[in-house]
Amino acid sequence: MNFFNKTFEDMKKEFVTAQEERNAMKKENAELRLKCDESENMIRELHQRLVQCEQYSRRSNIEIRGLVETDGENVTDLVMKISNAVGEAVRCDEIEACHRVPTREAGKSTVVVQFKSRQKRDALLEMARKKCIRNSQVGIKSEEQIYLNDHLCPTLKRLLTLALARKREFKWRFVWTRNGKILHGKWNQPISSASNPENDLWKIV
Repeated sequence: MNFFNKTFEDMKKEFVTAQEERNAMKKENAELRLKCDESENMIRELHQRLVQCEQYSRRSNIEIRGLVETDGENVTDLVMKISNAVGEAVRCDEIEACHRVPTREAGKSTVVVQFKSRQKRDALLEMARKKCIRNSQVGIKSEEQIYLNDHLCPTLKRLLTLALARKREFKWRFVWTRNGKILHGKWNQPISSASNPENDLWKIV
């Protein structure tokens, strides 16, 4: 009988010890999970701030797509011709910088224009959105359309690509950008630019 009592007590002690170890591991896991969540939130917040800073640095810029590249071109002169075509004339001294940016597609480089005044940039964009401009209107032998848009940072460009894919998939009427924000025609509100844009897009479907 003493043998069975001792065996039972030993098993009981082992069970209590195992239970205590299990509880300690659960507590440790909970603490680690909390730290992991806090770290993820901090990373997400830092990424959001980085996106905001990158986009803020582009607040006076526009991006021009569809402008056919020609030999010996003067890009600044072409920008002024585009501005005349849309009805919001831009002078050379109102432009801080103007240059082409290569893309993955040969012959499809974009033009980035930085204005000295954000007000001038906004006025030009507003007029350009109301008109269809073609290369022939600036002296280039092409009827390809020219597009003037916000100059988005890489994260927001990626988000815009995803938003356009959702537009086709879910029959949204519009997706557009304004002042560095991507808006959609379902609710006419901005799409988040958080560090996980795919999740943000699924939330608004």
